[in-house]
Amino acid sequence: MVHQLYQTTRAMSKSVNRALYSTNIYGSEWTILKTIHDQGTMTQTALANYLNIEPAAISKTIRQLMKKNLIMRQSGEDKTRKIYLSHTIGD
Repeated sequence: MVHQLYQTTRAMSKSVNRALYSTNIYGSEWTILKTIHDQGTMTQTALANYLNIEPAAISKTIRQLMKKNLIMRQSGEDKTRKIYLSHTIGD
């Protein structure tokens, strides 16, 4: 049963990535972009907790999105680093 669940979610991820192919954005990247768009600026820790994703995976995806100039990171007065969208995304 666990194997079937894994295979199903993998197939869904592949389908999402195929659909997003022309945008040069992967499903994992889209999830972060959409969350920041909907929830607003947030810390990396808050993002990992909200999405229930390992911090290392969030870090990797954030680096990719920063290279694509889709998000930016800014240090706050309280030394936290907030992540926000570089551009407005249409709804």
